Amino acid sequence: MEDYAFPEAFLHLWTGSHTASGNVILYVQNLTINQTYEWDTTKSLSGTYRDHGVGQAAQLQFGRLYSPSAYVDRLANAKTAVHFKLTFNHFGGSAGWIYYSGRLDSVGLAASLGNGAFMMSVAAHANIWTGF
Repeated sequence: MEDYAFPEAFLHLWTGSHTASGNVILYVQNLTINQTYEWDTTKSLSGTYRDHGVGQAAQLQFGRLYSPSAYVDRLANAKTAVHFKLTFNHFGGSAGWIYYSGRLDSVGLAASLGNGAFMMSVAAHANIWTGF
């Protein structure tokens, strides 16, 4: 399991083809990514153990999103997979992760006294990813 926590990032979201790059439609803060790998362990006749990768999943938690809620609603109800590209501000937007074939699992809204804007939070998952 790998855990990544980044204070802020730009989030590119798109549906359909995984080859598209998506536009920056969200600014996110308090981002946590948990990548989990599933292994099947077998024991050989010689007594050594071998691990075989059988699955992986990434859980993405966006603590604060700044975007029109219509975008998030459209993506949550998309008929095709949602793809996530995160570029991190503290690297000048040149490094990040791309998560393919995902879905938005939950969307939350919160407001606090003295803060006029609603803040959105989103939980999502994906099964394929790569760093860049």
